[in-house]
Amino acid sequence: MEPLVRDPASVEKDGLADQARAFLPPAPKGVLAFYARWMPVFAIVGGSAALYVSFISGFVLTALSPFVLLAGPVGGLATAGAYFFLVLAIVPAILTIAGGFRMRRGWAAGWRMLLLAYAVWALEFLATFEIPSLLLILALIYLHLQVKPRYT
Repeated sequence: MEPLVRDPASVEKDGLADQARAFLPPAPKGVLAFYARWMPVFAIVGGSAALYVSFISGFVLTALSPFVLLAGPVGGLATAGAYFFLVLAIVPAILTIAGGFRMRRGWAAGWRMLLLAYAVWALEFLATFEIPSLLLILALIYLHLQVKPRYT
């Protein structure tokens, strides 16, 4: 009979991350130690700031949307696009905050949440051609994959 509660940190889920880590060159140990110690704190603070800015932007967008809709279909389309990008900002911010708290406890679930937030941001930056931001996220993903063995 199958157990009712499954182990969330099973090895099968992290197989792709381990394969990607095997192909990457190793990062310097000092950089990895700094990342493993301070990135959860930066994730909590940065995710909270991003969530705050996203909510303020959402309130401003909601307040201004009747005026933008006066522009007709183009205004409606612009408003829909702005709400879509607002959701794309809120979801990784929440994942970053939750992942930071869980990474501070040494949980692999926190590592996965932060990796998912990085992936969402990387796709967003790739879609909008924000190359410097994309390069920064790719560097963070590289470091994040390297510290994977520290989280169980």
